[in-house]
Amino acid sequence: TVTVSINKSEYEDFLTLRSSQPSASTVMIDSVMSVDSVPHDTCTTWIIDSGASSHFFSKPSMFIVLHILPQARHVKLADGRWSPILGYGDIKISQSMTIPNVLYAPKFPTNLLSVGQLINDLHCRVTFDYGLCSFQDLQTGKTIGGDYEKGGIYFL
Repeated sequence: TVTVSINKSEYEDFLTLRSSQPSASTVMIDSVMSVDSVPHDTCTTWIIDSGASSHFFSKPSMFIVLHILPQARHVKLADGRWSPILGYGDIKISQSMTIPNVLYAPKFPTNLLSVGQLINDLHCRVTFDYGLCSFQDLQTGKTIGGDYEKGGIYFL
């Protein structure tokens, strides 16, 4: 379980910030799984997470737009350590898919793609089938992304 701790004043600031621009102030994640036994490139690979409320990415060079926060926020990891959130921005996954509002968390152990945030930001359908996850644009019906399951975890 990942927990974010902020006080009431910070939460009110977050609500104000969220109404005017992409947010990086508050994060709630229901679960984080261990992926140590699953081979993948953690620098660029995303774990598709239906329990995360926000996207996380650890490498600043992958952002096509990166806004640095004036003051870092922190996310509490499952092992009790704290990971700073230093900013937020957009990451281009492919020609047809740019992920907006990604939190820049350089010490976060995995890159997480929030299914809920993806649906809201890209107005897309996310479908999990046997061994496959796909993202479909609701207006065009075109598949804009997706990947296969590996070791019980869906990666992008």
